Amino acid sequence: MEEINIKDFLNTFPKDEPIYYIPNPGNGGDMLIACATLQVFNDLKIRCRIVNGETFEPKGKVVFYGGGGNLVPLYDYARKVIGRIHQCAKKIVILPHTISGNEDLLGSLGSNADVICRERISFAHVKKFAPRAQVMLSDDMGFHLKTERVLSSDGDSLAKAFFFELGFILKNNCGHIPWPKQLNRFLRAETRIFRLLQENKDGVLHCFRTDPKIAGRDLRADNIDISRVLSYGKVKETLTESVTLGVSNQMLRFINRYAKIETDRLHVAIGAAVLGKDVDLYRNSNYKNEAVYNYSLKDKFPNVRWIG
Repeated sequence: MEEINIKDFLNTFPKDEPIYYIPNPGNGGDMLIACATLQVFNDLKIRCRIVNGETFEPKGKVVFYGGGGNLVPLYDYARKVIGRIHQCAKKIVILPHTISGNEDLLGSLGSNADVICRERISFAHVKKFAPRAQVMLSDDMGFHLKTERVLSSDGDSLAKAFFFELGFILKNNCGHIPWPKQLNRFLRAETRIFRLLQENKDGVLHCFRTDPKIAGRDLRADNIDISRVLSYGKVKETLTESVTLGVSNQMLRFINRYAKIETDRLHVAIGAAVLGKDVDLYRNSNYKNEAVYNYSLKDKFPNVRWIG
C-alpha cells in the first residue's frame, strides 16, 4: 500500500483509545495544518489529546506527530521529538510530511512507526532509509481544511474562539487557563493585519519568505510574509485547539481579501487554493513546493500555476 486516503487510514484506529497529538510549533502555515488535523479528528470522533513533544511521556501510547516540513536538516525539533519517543510508544504516526536527510533516525524506526509522506520525493527517501517502518503517501493535511468552518460565525471572532477554549477547559477540568496570554498575542496580530491591509490595496498579495529559508530572490517593497506575521507556538508551550482556529481564521481572512496570490509559502498557496483564489506558486529553497504541487495541486486545482 502506497497512496492512502487519510480518513480511511485514521478510521482504522480504535475509537475507545485516545491518541496523543504533537503539532509542529511554528508559523501560520503550521497552525493551518494543525487546525485541519483537529477538524479531521473531530469529524471522525477520534479522541485526541494535544501534548507537548518535549515533556510528554509516550510509553505504551499511540502518538501522532503533526504534518509539515520539520523533518529536514534545517530544523531539529521533529528529529528530537521523534527520536525521543518512537521506541517506547505503542505506535507512532508521522502525519503527511516532507522528509529529507535524517537517515540515521529513519533507519532506527521500527515496525511500530507509520510514516506518511506528502509527495513522492520524500516517499522514495523514507522508503529507502526506513525499511522497518510502514511508509505511505497522502496529501498534506492542509487540503482537508474546512475553510467554511474557520470563517463561519463559529470561528470569525477571536473572542468566540477563546470562549470555546475556556468552555472546553472548564468542562474537562483541565486546570490552568492560558487564554489571556494567547488573547494578547492574537490582538497584536489583528492590529498588524489591519495595518497591512490598509497599506496593500491593489488586489494582489505578494507573499514570499523573509526567514532563513528564503530562496534567494529580491523582495518587492509590498511583500507581506503573512505566515511569519502569524507565527505562533514555541517548543516549550502546548498548543490548543482555539489557537489553531484563531490563527487559521486570521490567515484565511487575510488571504481572502485578495484576488490573486503570488507566493513561495506552501500553506499560503494551499489556503488560497482551497479558497478558489488565483495562485502563482514559486520554488522555495528545496524541492518541497514543486513536489507538493506535482502530487496534490497540479491536477486538482487549475487555479494554481507552478512558476518555479
